[in-house]
Amino acid sequence: AARVQRSVLCRTLAGNVVDLLTISSGVNNAKAVKLKPVVVLTGRVHPGESNASYMMHGVIDYLTGPSAVAQLLRDMHCFHVVPMLNPDGVVNGNYRCNLSGNDLNRQWLAPDPFLHTEIYSLKKLMQGWAKEGRLLLFCDLHGHSNSRSIFLYCCDPAVSDLPTLVARRSLSFSLANCTYKVAKRKLNTGRAVVYKELQCINSFTCEASFLGTEASDGFPGAHLNQQNLRMFGAQLCKALADYLVPDHAAALRSAS
Repeated sequence: AARVQRSVLCRTLAGNVVDLLTISSGVNNAKAVKLKPVVVLTGRVHPGESNASYMMHGVIDYLTGPSAVAQLLRDMHCFHVVPMLNPDGVVNGNYRCNLSGNDLNRQWLAPDPFLHTEIYSLKKLMQGWAKEGRLLLFCDLHGHSNSRSIFLYCCDPAVSDLPTLVARRSLSFSLANCTYKVAKRKLNTGRAVVYKELQCINSFTCEASFLGTEASDGFPGAHLNQQNLRMFGAQLCKALADYLVPDHAAALRSAS
């Protein structure tokens, strides 16, 4: 049965396509898919953070793959994946902004339909899923130029189980670097707006260091290369299965 569908989220200022992948069992059965909880995964809103694309590569490969864990995730959820939110920035070599000169991850409160069409289009979809009560989880993949390892920015201590589960899956992950609140200067980011405005408590930013791991990690002092980042994408998916389907966690771990 079909498991992935590619569509156009929008076109950018330069006319580039922003791809939207829908990953779910029986994805061509729109009626069945619309009954499932929605998980939204995005990457490359900051074009210079290329490590986010390697993590996203691992995520997509895993979610569309043949494993029993991936099959269970597809059976129970609808994943909407935007691999590259800012293609204009990537194509033109920008580090942080789109062609309007704006940081798109600071436009979530009131995105302009022309200047910030990527965020405007995605937020409109997510508002619809939230209104239906189906928006279950949002995670935006980033690179970090200062801190080491891979870690999560969370919005609420109540979701601390996910970082713990990711740490069990990945030696490159740092629980110590995770945070569980929204700073005032981050109130206009995707993570904060999804949490506060769309009332989705499972709203996360996943950060991967440009550098390497902490000396205290299970994989100490290592540079995070492409293989490590792709591997983490798969590990993140396994941790999402542990988190979203807790009754099946033990069976899923043995199956993987």
